[in-house]
Amino acid sequence: MESPAWKPGRTAVRRFLYAGRAGPTIPTRVVTDDAHGPVLAHWTGVSCRMTAGYGGPGSTRPREGRLSLLDDLAAGRFRLVEYAWSDTIMLTVLLPGEWFSVAAMFAEDDHRLLFWYVNFELPFRRTTLGFDSSDLFLDLVAGPEGGWLWKDEDEYVHAQRIGLITPEQERQIEAARERAVAMVEQGAGPMAQGWEAWRREADWPRPELPDGWDRLETSR
Repeated sequence: MESPAWKPGRTAVRRFLYAGRAGPTIPTRVVTDDAHGPVLAHWTGVSCRMTAGYGGPGSTRPREGRLSLLDDLAAGRFRLVEYAWSDTIMLTVLLPGEWFSVAAMFAEDDHRLLFWYVNFELPFRRTTLGFDSSDLFLDLVAGPEGGWLWKDEDEYVHAQRIGLITPEQERQIEAARERAVAMVEQGAGPMAQGWEAWRREADWPRPELPDGWDRLETSR
């Protein structure tokens, strides 16, 4: 039996898990949840939990600091801090069974599409709070008018080296890389579904993390 869909406007928690713990966690508003997968939104001012030392998408962190953060994730000794999302509106499409998600990143001031962000992660799992996954430390960034580049490949290699990514996961990721590149070059998948024209509901309040957001549980 399929898990019930989330109703638009509900708060759903998107979490990345490491070493049996909740890691980076973001409260989102559900835009839709259908056969194409859940679509979730968050924006400037939304209070998230991020691993200490994380600077948010597009941030520049010293390479050694980034890699040591992965060491902490693998060992389960990471610490979460409150982080206020800034500058962008993020609309994320979770693809059922896929090893990546696709996000449209909009400017907060005029809502122009800045870029598409393909985040490689384990296929998502539904919970009573929202959606759980684990980041795989590799990203693909595509411009709104074409062109794309890989991001954080050094982190991806380091994650393999320290066991955050297993050989079997690596095989799945390499196949997913080919699918993601084909999707970007063909403008397919979420890029062909008109999400660049999406606007959030004017009366939506910022989503907030519920009590027990860090408690792990069984699938929904």
